[in-house]
Order: sequence, then structure tokens, then C-alpha cells
Amino acid sequence: MRERIEGILQNSFAPTVLEVIDESYQHQGHIGNAGFEQGESHFKVTIKSHAFDGLTRLECHRLVYQKLGGIMQKIHALSIAVL
Repeated sequence: MRERIEGILQNSFAPTVLEVIDESYQHQGHIGNAGFEQGESHFKVTIKSHAFDGLTRLECHRLVYQKLGGIMQKIHALSIAVL
């Protein structure tokens, strides 16, 4: 799942900085972690891209969610830091 997220964001935004961290291990046993692909359900994304120039943080987050599309149904938690 981490690789899928990374690939989508790389192809969508050509970021100069992109880090996708799987934090699912911190949520083992948490009810929200059950039933997700290989337990991969919680991610932290740090991204910097010229595609976000002039946009508000909310607009950047909306773009990320939009590009991730249907994959978001397989993610319980996504933290996004736009640099």
C-alpha cells in the first residue's frame, strides 16, 4: 500500500520531496486497523511540489485526496504535511 500511495503521488505531483511512512505498526490491535490490506492502514505523507504553489493547505490536502481517489477507502488514517 505504501508503494501504491508513493507511486500515485509521484506521478500526480512530480514532488521535489516525498516521504510516505507506514505507521500502521503503531496501531496494531486498534479496531480501525483490522481488515485492511496486510494491516497497512495508517500513513504519514510529507510532500513538496510546485503543483501546490499558491494553494492553501486545505486545497493541497484536497488535491492529494482527489488523486488518491478510491485507494482512500483502504486507508484508515492519512496525515499530510505539505512543505
